[in-house]
Amino acid sequence: MKPYKITALVPGQYQVCQEDQIIGHWIYPKWHERQSEIKLSDGRVWQVKPKSFWGNATEIFDAHGILAEFKMRWNGSMEIQIFKPEQTYVFYFQLKGFWKTSYRLLNQNRQELCTLIPDVKWNRTHYDLSIEASSEFEQLESKEIILFAMVLCANYHIKSISSAAVYAS
Repeated sequence: MKPYKITALVPGQYQVCQEDQIIGHWIYPKWHERQSEIKLSDGRVWQVKPKSFWGNATEIFDAHGILAEFKMRWNGSMEIQIFKPEQTYVFYFQLKGFWKTSYRLLNQNRQELCTLIPDVKWNRTHYDLSIEASSEFEQLESKEIILFAMVLCANYHIKSISSAAVYAS
């Protein structure tokens, strides 16, 4: 498998690649924004906005409607829903272990599809990520949207941990 690499170009701008092929960019217009934009290399643009004031659910959509939604679950994991005309697909994003800083993506049958490993540098405001995907993930029809949803989930979780660490100190 060829791993995916998410690189922080500057704070608020990420580039998603697989080997030397750029899949797209994820851009926050301002550092404190909760809304962002995903620009794919084929010219498509997706908007990312929180669904509610509290921010526990976020939607990814384009001009035609909602493509995906992710929301926090009571156990700390996140549920990702991918909306297709014929069916809604559900995935789960969670910590890989209690003390580990890696994550995993599970399908609705709880089969692991990806491992996401952040390269967190606590002395800077951004980080890089790498994603090791299974062959099952590579065969998914909606892998681009799932890929960006995973990045959004990781960002949400890492920011939550960072905020808690700053608040506690």
